[in-house]
Amino acid sequence: MSALLALLDEGEFGASERHERSLVDATMRRIASDQESRRARFRMHPAPSEPGRVPGSVRLRDLASVAAAVLLGCAVLWPMLASSREHSRRTACAANLGRAALGFSMYAGDYDGALPSARASFFGGRWWDVGRGEASHSANLYRLITGHYNSLVELACPGNHGAPVRAESPAASDWSSPEQVSYSYQLFGARRPTWGAPARFVVLADKSPVIDRARRGERFDAEANSLNHSGGGQSLLFSDGSTVWASSPRLESGDNIWLPAPMEGSLRPTLTGREQPSGPTDAFVGP
Repeated sequence: MSALLALLDEGEFGASERHERSLVDATMRRIASDQESRRARFRMHPAPSEPGRVPGSVRLRDLASVAAAVLLGCAVLWPMLASSREHSRRTACAANLGRAALGFSMYAGDYDGALPSARASFFGGRWWDVGRGEASHSANLYRLITGHYNSLVELACPGNHGAPVRAESPAASDWSSPEQVSYSYQLFGARRPTWGAPARFVVLADKSPVIDRARRGERFDAEANSLNHSGGGQSLLFSDGSTVWASSPRLESGDNIWLPAPMEGSLRPTLTGREQPSGPTDAFVGP
């Protein structure tokens, strides 16, 4: 009886167990094969070597392709970055003029509506002689600083890299040189305008490109824009405290802020540093 059971165990049941093991092994091999196929699909294969090429070397045309891609990227991104920087400068400049407007208002409140002035008259000197005594018109604007109505930082355009942000001396009463001046201030004539007057006029503008060239004895373009913003235009502060961006030195009235009214029709205007506006509403800023 025991022998019969042994035969049955070896026969039917042994064959069944062997069949199950074979099925499991086949299944595992199929799974492993599928996994290897999937890995192969995502595996990167090196390009076939070119005859005579050293394995691992870089081809010149590959470098040229990379360089071209970099140059193309720079060509696209650089104007965007430059535009972004200029927009930031314009925004900062407009904010400066807004703070200057507050300084003008406080000064006018202390001096019966008058615009900042360091002296009673500038006759006898050239108003573009920055840092050379009371003849300098920029010394009039500097009164906002010595009177603590504004700071040097607030009168320094970000586009003027020569503009100081702190005084060279506590006793300073003017900027030291024309290069340090960021803004051109409405010049005074026989009749001085007043802050907040009914007739709106330009009080302050980004530095004139005309006066710098005229002072050096060079010809100038009276239609040029301020260099503070790379010739793109200039920020203007008006006597009512408003600020605007102007893409031309000519106002809506046709008045050119870089020249006195009598000179605006001249084909080759010249300046000596002694000119005056024709009246309180004639926009003529300097230096």
